[in-house]
Amino acid sequence: MNNEQVGKFLKKLRKEKGISQYELADILGVPRPSVSKWERGKMGVTSKYLALLSEFYGVTTDELMAGERNKKGLSEKVNEITLNMLDNNIKLHRTIKYTIGIIIILVVAFLAYYFYTFYNSVRIYSIHLDSDKYIAKYGQLTKTSDKIYFYLDIDYLIEDVDEIESVKLYYTIGSKAVTLGEKEELEPFTFTAAKGYDEFINFDEFDDAVKNMHMYINFKDGDYESVDVKLKREYSNTKVLPDSDKEVDDGFKESKMIKEDIKVYERFLEVKEIVEKHGKDNMMDFKFEGKIYHIDVLDNRFTATFYRDNKKYNMKYSYVNKEQFYLNIIDENDIERQVYSFDIQMGKCLEGDCTNHMDNYREMIRLINEIIYE
Repeated sequence: MNNEQVGKFLKKLRKEKGISQYELADILGVPRPSVSKWERGKMGVTSKYLALLSEFYGVTTDELMAGERNKKGLSEKVNEITLNMLDNNIKLHRTIKYTIGIIIILVVAFLAYYFYTFYNSVRIYSIHLDSDKYIAKYGQLTKTSDKIYFYLDIDYLIEDVDEIESVKLYYTIGSKAVTLGEKEELEPFTFTAAKGYDEFINFDEFDDAVKNMHMYINFKDGDYESVDVKLKREYSNTKVLPDSDKEVDDGFKESKMIKEDIKVYERFLEVKEIVEKHGKDNMMDFKFEGKIYHIDVLDNRFTATFYRDNKKYNMKYSYVNKEQFYLNIIDENDIERQVYSFDIQMGKCLEGDCTNHMDNYREMIRLINEIIYE
């Protein structure tokens, strides 16, 4: 259908009727600009308005589509126009179908590439030590598709730490041992491994490294200790929808309740049994590291009172739903004043100045261990 020819014919019919474009628009119920676009050939007439115009002007729809009144050969011309329209519609539908098919293929290809490249490519592990003498102050391993980031800061709960000659971190795969780092003391282990390089962790051996990581401590007197390094997966990008912040936090909190905290409580129970057996009214005095500690064990609480720099202190370990540590100073009237409190499982200072917390905490652990070993 030739829109320009149809437009001229519509304008001619309107002039013959003696009406304006505004009047025709009101009769048909269309905006005036639509009538103007029809007559200028800028827009085709839909089948609905072809029927209305045909009835209003007293011509056939074939004449309107041909853009002229009925004469010889008009029927053939209308049929040709109709066939062309059908052919164009078929081509349009075919083009749309091909376009949609290409889009679907591209989307599927992109998703396949995404899952192949990124699915489970990012993994985050927390690091813990299976030991009564050493703890992972902070440890994390992060693996991406092309990098491995490792950090392990080790703290100690032993008195003879100065006797350490060297510390080696390594993993085993079969009978082979791969060294990740070696220190002369308990310093943080940190490295970045890149895919395609054999330095540090080989990407092909990553799963074995995670399952079989160890720490070897060599002492100056020739003695040694081997500690298993435990890695727990905290996150991997295997879910289409991420967990809520609350769920992630809860999982991380649970990972913070690591073995060394549980072992402290187990050792507390041993000390409680010893004090109940050898002390009096759940109390006893114990000499350790040149100081006299007055031990008081009651329910789920351990208290050790002692003198430091001519001042009287006590440190308390409490287990009520969660583990907490307190350091108090005692005045000449035996009134306690809290120096600080610390949530062991959360690793968080609750109140006061916790600057020297690890020194006090290690002192308590050494004291508990000595009571048990004695």
